[in-house]
Amino acid sequence: MEHKDELKKKLEDKGYKFTSQREVVIEVFKENKGKHLKVEQVYNYVKEKQYKIGFATIYRTLSLLEKMGIIGKLEIEDGPALYEYSDQIEKGKKCHMICIKCNSVIDIDKSMFDCLEERIKKQYGFKLESSILDFYGICKNCREK
Repeated sequence: MEHKDELKKKLEDKGYKFTSQREVVIEVFKENKGKHLKVEQVYNYVKEKQYKIGFATIYRTLSLLEKMGIIGKLEIEDGPALYEYSDQIEKGKKCHMICIKCNSVIDIDKSMFDCLEERIKKQYGFKLESSILDFYGICKNCREK
């Protein structure tokens, strides 16, 4: 994740303040890099830090950070939205496998799709700037039950 000064500049360049509430939410994602967090989990992590932020502020902060491309939002059918930070989000490339039974989310290494990106460029003359691929199915744990 970007350093505090870089994030502050990124927000301020877009006309937003780098508030202490935004800073603590960003810290939660730094400490949980690669994890997919529900809003309630972000709220609980913030509370553990002895910081008082309401749900509405957390929702607004998550929305802004997503809009800025700092975190990603994953909408899961029949489940709550999940938020995550990943280097791949900033690069505009993210892939997931999502279990339709237990709603578990597994990140897929984007390099697996580099050849597809090259094929698209070659065949269609289309240079991808960003991509999000989500595969829905049944995870190994649910299949074995």
